[in-house]
Amino acid sequence: MDRTDQLPPKPDPQTGQPRPPSAPLVESMGKEPDERSRETSSKRKPKPPEGRGPTLEWYQPRRGPVLISAVIVAIGIVALAALQNWTMQGLLAWYVWPWPLAFVAIMYFKFRGRVIAGGADWYFDGKHWVDTYDLKQVKVNTGPGRLDLVLKDRSERIVVTTCLVIESNRKLWDLVYNGIAHSAQDHHVETNQAARQYLHLPL
Repeated sequence: MDRTDQLPPKPDPQTGQPRPPSAPLVESMGKEPDERSRETSSKRKPKPPEGRGPTLEWYQPRRGPVLISAVIVAIGIVALAALQNWTMQGLLAWYVWPWPLAFVAIMYFKFRGRVIAGGADWYFDGKHWVDTYDLKQVKVNTGPGRLDLVLKDRSERIVVTTCLVIESNRKLWDLVYNGIAHSAQDHHVETNQAARQYLHLPL
């Protein structure tokens, strides 16, 4: 990406045309888009930020995968606690379970109503939004079994989204990635090694 004219053009803020081509997926995430989840969220189409073009794509993660992941983590916590005493009897102790169960409940209710969305030049993570063509920071943070995309624009707005979630709507990811690529090309954007590796950004 040495010249801006080698990148797909920026879509029109109102029409979203021309749509960007398919963006590269994060290497460890090969999941196909979950169109059923997108359909269930169509009744909850988020409004665009004030002064921005219309919402073009949106996605609401299903609660099932989130719940399953939380249960697996909770079981792991309990198992580690039991193994510290080198006895499986620890699994039956009443005081071992409240915190893991509380973790499962928090994860379930935290993500049950979250809807992410994007327009031609903006992205909303369910709480905050950024201008995807005016980014000053693009990072990918790694964690146990997950990769988080962190975007910060020049107005100091920050969004954080799990890569698997945002890539589940491929058309939304295409819009966001095109903005990331233009920002990396046009501005001095702070990145980390994981962002350059997984998002194929220039050094």
